[in-house]
Amino acid sequence: RILMIADELWKKENGIVSVTAYVAKTLDAAALTKLTTDLEKSLKKKISLQQKENPALGGGIALKVGDLYFDATVAGQLQRLRVTFDK
Repeated sequence: RILMIADELWKKENGIVSVTAYVAKTLDAAALTKLTTDLEKSLKKKISLQQKENPALGGGIALKVGDLYFDATVAGQLQRLRVTFDK
């Protein structure tokens, strides 16, 4: 736990943003490199990217950037449709 806190403090001091990518299938090295490059350009900051595999997502990607969560997964889209049609 102490090492995690120390790591987060070091990243914060060095302007590095932690990003977690939730994917249905683990990304290969080329896709990870492209995602990292694209995110760094968009955020205008260096990032530390971690990926977590979850086959239940069905496809697409969800990103946790700091406290923000962006969901472009098949499961997320289906959930939003359910909510829309339940109204």
